[in-house]
Amino acid sequence: MTLRVSIDYSPTGFAISYIDSHGYNYQVGPQGPMISSRYVQYTENLRRSIRDELGRPAREAQAAVQAQRDHEMALVDAQRQQQVDALNAQAAERDRDRQAITERERLRTERAHAEAEARRPIIVGHSATAVVGLRFNAGQVQGARGTVRLNPGFTPDPRTINGRAGGDVSAAQMGMPQGCTGFYSGAPAQSVYLARDFNFLRMETSAPTDTTLAVVAPDGSVWCDDGAGNTNARIAGQFPAGPYRVFVGNYQQGVVSPYQLMITEYEAQNQAPVVMAAPPPVQAPPPPPPAQSCTGALLAAGHHASNLVHCNGVPDRCAVALLQAGQHPSNLVHCPR
Repeated sequence: MTLRVSIDYSPTGFAISYIDSHGYNYQVGPQGPMISSRYVQYTENLRRSIRDELGRPAREAQAAVQAQRDHEMALVDAQRQQQVDALNAQAAERDRDRQAITERERLRTERAHAEAEARRPIIVGHSATAVVGLRFNAGQVQGARGTVRLNPGFTPDPRTINGRAGGDVSAAQMGMPQGCTGFYSGAPAQSVYLARDFNFLRMETSAPTDTTLAVVAPDGSVWCDDGAGNTNARIAGQFPAGPYRVFVGNYQQGVVSPYQLMITEYEAQNQAPVVMAAPPPVQAPPPPPPAQSCTGALLAAGHHASNLVHCNGVPDRCAVALLQAGQHPSNLVHCPR
């Protein structure tokens, strides 16, 4: 089968005209030329192909425009994403900086707390009350009648100071912690400055009336006692260096009586209380007790040998004081290393 046609075209259109064919049953009848229906189908396909080809440049141009637009949008999106990534990176860096600062502050606070704990008096024996962080006003801790400066091994030992105890100001009115009792004059009876750390120091009152004793440590913590046997008050333990304010009061309001404050490096040995009539004769102090190691104090306190690991790197002075105070070996972590 063959088919010949002519295609006439112009800048604005085209036309397909029949020339001749073979196998298409072309004939001229009473009603005019006749041909197979395939002719219409084939010529229509040809027209469609020509129209499609004529529209190709426009489509390609439109596709090129769309591709350029997509490319530009991709560049814009990439730049925007880069900006977002940069902002996110900056925010993450700021978060890391804040976290690092927070962690440093946390560690600094923990170290400061540990150091403060290590520098706080460790009171042993008897029933003294301790409250952490309470600080008296300047007017309440100043005005002591005198300052006694002591170094370890001071002589004479005991050191005795006379004064008058009592008053109308209650411990609560002075801002002392709950559990501290007695009535005071409102000002410290004595100021004691420890030039160096004391592994053990005992402050004890002796008076004809029932006295109370309160000691304000350098960190502001308050230790108080209302009786260490009979009518005396006693506070004893490990004392770091620094200034201490000593308040001596009476258990009853308005009662003022003479007292004697004894300061010694030796523990009480159930001896008779110091009398007010005359100071005891000065005698050569007994030899200091041998220094005890952390491991020895731990085993002497009845702890299992498996707890000896807590002694690694811990100063003996702090460890011995804590263990003798009944603390568990795990608390030795609070001692400075």
